[in-house]
Amino acid sequence: MILSLKNAFLRKRVLQEEIAIADTKYRRESQVRQNEMKSLNRIIDLRKDGYDTEMVQLAETVLSIRGEFTGAGDQNGVVKDAIQEIARGGGGLFHEYMGTKNYDRFYDQRSDHTYGYGPNHGSIVFAIGLNRKAIDKGELSESEVDAALYYLLNIKEIQETERTQ
Repeated sequence: MILSLKNAFLRKRVLQEEIAIADTKYRRESQVRQNEMKSLNRIIDLRKDGYDTEMVQLAETVLSIRGEFTGAGDQNGVVKDAIQEIARGGGGLFHEYMGTKNYDRFYDQRSDHTYGYGPNHGSIVFAIGLNRKAIDKGELSESEVDAALYYLLNIKEIQETERTQ
């Protein structure tokens, strides 16, 4: 069967589109599997290091952590105060997050704000709050409180394990 030149170009275009669709599907499916692999490696590393992965996973369903805890500046105070609020069932974290900002030559200055807002000067580099689902629910269960406390007490080590993935 001999194709006309016109039909050869048309078929070539169809094949290119099919290849592009297949490539997109492959990349999407591959990313899903890579994310799952990363999650499994994290669980393995946490367990290997002696952390309760179920507590960590439960905490991550209610907490919103932005940035990396380094212990610099006012970060320790943020964690300490967040622990106090969580111990009270969430307390003020239902209305505002606690964080630190960098501004000019000043690093990790305390800067707490209502959700959706930030500092007038500088930018938030580390913050602890509740995620939207927890805020909308309006309360934390006892197991969620325990898990969030566990996470915050071990935040540095948990984030280090995550970073090495």
